[in-house]
Amino acid sequence: MVALAVSRYTSVNGTMMPQEWAPSIWGRLLTGSQRWRLRLVNESLELEVNGQLHRAAIDESSPPRVHRGLFWTDLTLQLGLPSLARVDGLPKVRTQEIEDAFSTVLAAQQRRKRQETFNKAFAQIQVWLAEVDQWLGWAKDKRRWITHEQQQALLRRRPSLSISEDALWKLFRDPDVRPGLPKSAESVEKCLQAWQADWPAAWAGANEQHMLQELVACKDLLDRVESKPLTLDERRRDI
Repeated sequence: MVALAVSRYTSVNGTMMPQEWAPSIWGRLLTGSQRWRLRLVNESLELEVNGQLHRAAIDESSPPRVHRGLFWTDLTLQLGLPSLARVDGLPKVRTQEIEDAFSTVLAAQQRRKRQETFNKAFAQIQVWLAEVDQWLGWAKDKRRWITHEQQQALLRRRPSLSISEDALWKLFRDPDVRPGLPKSAESVEKCLQAWQADWPAAWAGANEQHMLQELVACKDLLDRVESKPLTLDERRRDI
């Protein structure tokens, strides 16, 4: 019996070569399979059948199917053809190798998808927090209130994320996501905590701080505005 012509990723001058599979002679004859050769190049498959080449990316929505027979394994592939492509004659002893190769690609895609999901949500959070910070800075510099209307406008512009806050934190703690964070883990965590803050309470606190500062800054004026000293409530009302 002739073994399947198979090569794992090998390094040639530092370059990783693609994996490749083909049926053994006995596998092809006994299963009636056509001549075929399958190559895994990055995250795409190249299937050559009787001299015709078909290419398609591996997709987790329709991954290659591997079916183990008694002696041989057959593969069913979605390659953009009118129907699924099926090839046979793969020695059973090589099945685990090809399953591992497909699993590695799909796992990498899933990791990348989780990374992209988190980074997209975090980018939306950053934009909104930057706007909030800008308003807080403006109010402080101009010695102004953050009005109820301004607060409501900010809350209306607070983005609705595609994932829940629990899922967001789960992705943040995912060890596969950590290496691709847009900032340091500490900075990202602070942003997530700020995102979950009680902003109406925070704005109320900022307004109260503004009130206390104005009471001090305007003390001399308020002391002279009436014939008798104003009460604290009257001073707050005048400011």
